[in-house]
Amino acid sequence: MEQGKNPGGPPPREELTGREMQIARAYADGGSYRAVAEVFGISPATVRTHIGTVYRKLGVGSKIELLRAIGPSARDGRDVTEHEADRLKRENRQLREEREALRMATEIFARRRS
Repeated sequence: MEQGKNPGGPPPREELTGREMQIARAYADGGSYRAVAEVFGISPATVRTHIGTVYRKLGVGSKIELLRAIGPSARDGRDVTEHEADRLKRENRQLREEREALRMATEIFARRRS
C-alpha cells in the first residue's frame, strides 16, 4: 500500500482560502446568499459559486454539514447543536411548504385567466 493513501476512507479535505472561510462562516451563521453578498459587496451568484466550491472542498452537502465541518462560530464560540439542526430543518420544511403553496396559487390563477 502506498503511503498517504487511505483506501475506503473519506477523501482528504482541501484547504479553504481566507475569503471562502469568511463567506462560508457568514452563510453557515444563517445568512442568505443575498445577505452575504451585501456584507461582502459581491453578487448573490458569486456567493453561490463560493459556497459550491466550499461544499466540494469540504465534502459536505448541506448547511448543517457545513456548520459541523467548519466548527464553532467565531462570533459566539458555539457549535451546531441538535436544537439548531432541528430549527434549520423546520425552517427548510416551512420554506418548501410556502413554495408549494405559491406554486399552487399561481397555477390556479393561470387557469382562471385562460
